[in-house]
Amino acid sequence: MVTACRGMPRDLGERSAVADKLLDRQFAVSGPNQKWAANFTYILTAEEWLYAAAVMDLYSRRIVGWSMQDSMTSQLVADALMMAVWRRGKLAALLHHSDQGSQCTSEHFQEFLKAQGIICSMSRAGEVWDNSAMESFFNSLKTERTARNVYRSREQARADVFDYIERFYNPRRRHSTVGYVSPIDIEKVQKVRSVSTELAAAQTPSSPASRSATCLAVQRSPARGHRSSARRGVF
Repeated sequence: MVTACRGMPRDLGERSAVADKLLDRQFAVSGPNQKWAANFTYILTAEEWLYAAAVMDLYSRRIVGWSMQDSMTSQLVADALMMAVWRRGKLAALLHHSDQGSQCTSEHFQEFLKAQGIICSMSRAGEVWDNSAMESFFNSLKTERTARNVYRSREQARADVFDYIERFYNPRRRHSTVGYVSPIDIEKVQKVRSVSTELAAAQTPSSPASRSATCLAVQRSPARGHRSSARRGVF
């Protein structure tokens, strides 16, 4: 249920299941698909509000899932997470962090998290710094794009938000947290490093693959001592 207060939307829905703050402001991540942060915001149009939800991979700051609807329901945040899972695949030991809004605490959303094997984390009530990465993204979205425009319809706003995320923020916007490169670029670098590490490990003598290859080579090669003894006529 949503009511207006001084023209701004308010979430008065019931909080069904509040999780602990497992993220605990530990935003640094060693690789992708370990910690995701999520939230939603609202954008004013001539047709009233458009609600936009997003899911961010904290490693690269890439928006891996998003959704936009006319109302702030649990389906709004579920659709954003569903897109992220579809893009990234079902992952092991993934942490999903959000605020304590009725959308994320709802039985509908919590069941979806459980079905995907995703660990739930939530900010403390009123603590915006617990989810500062998402706060920063939505601040960038508004200051760099939506606050500069007047939208005649929700569809116009929807198209502009899509353009900002998929054509600017993910592929082009440089981010100080990831070394002043774009989210997509840092993921490309990480993928190259990961492949290089795997190749190096496969070529290391101490690796299981190398040990297996060495053992096989030894088994196939004739014993030098036996051949030498045969030539001398000693058995």
